[in-house]
Amino acid sequence: MREVVLQRIHFTPLEGVLTDFSLFALLSPHVGNSGAGNSARLGEFKGIPMLFAERDSVALTLACSADWLNRSVGFVGASDGWQDISRHGHMEWSYHRADNGNLALTAEIDLNACAGSFTLALGFGRNSEEAGHRAAASLWDGFECAAAKCSSNWQEWQNTLLPIQADIAGGRDLYRVSTAVLRTHGSSRFPGAMIASLSIPWGFSKGDGDLGGYHLVWPRDLVETAGGLLAAGAMEEVRRVLRYLAVTQEAHGYWPQNMWVDGRP
Repeated sequence: MREVVLQRIHFTPLEGVLTDFSLFALLSPHVGNSGAGNSARLGEFKGIPMLFAERDSVALTLACSADWLNRSVGFVGASDGWQDISRHGHMEWSYHRADNGNLALTAEIDLNACAGSFTLALGFGRNSEEAGHRAAASLWDGFECAAAKCSSNWQEWQNTLLPIQADIAGGRDLYRVSTAVLRTHGSSRFPGAMIASLSIPWGFSKGDGDLGGYHLVWPRDLVETAGGLLAAGAMEEVRRVLRYLAVTQEAHGYWPQNMWVDGRP
């Protein structure tokens, strides 16, 4: 038996006014399930300053309800914002474009102008325009609207499940948390597809050269997930999994050990 010692970490509250601090948004995209081969640039969508990244037919954009004080895109480990800020204590670089590499997008938020209250919006699309449109629409709708809709959708789904959780006063409802975690692994584009785990899609030990991570559909894990959802009473999700397995079954009757959500081994 090994002894496990948990150490409590004490944080010192920050003191001062907004002008005493600088806040940066740092985004390291893995567009199209790949950290390499990405391209990034600074730009605008309908007058809104944004940061863009894309690869093949997938694009993303980062926008903010507050003004950016500075923006830059660069190559990870060489010219990215983390390197800039760690060396200079502020954003000294402002690179407008970086192509075909492992990239990071960095921007400084104008805390003083927004009185410390702002919303970041991350949009996705088939091209930069669609991604920019979605980010801009999210900013117009606002965070509270998105949060309320997301919470309502989850509550409606949880209400369809069997109430088998134990009542623990003041404790975390592990049953509801577990069912939410299972469903979070599902694909919105391919109903019934559920990846094995969100825990290691890339990480420091998983590069683009190793495509066998758990960010794929592993049929053995998919069946286990479906069993858990079945026990919770999520019948519609289980039916979707069965249909997905029927569609992705190979001609000779087997399934790959793992596959992309579209069924490619």
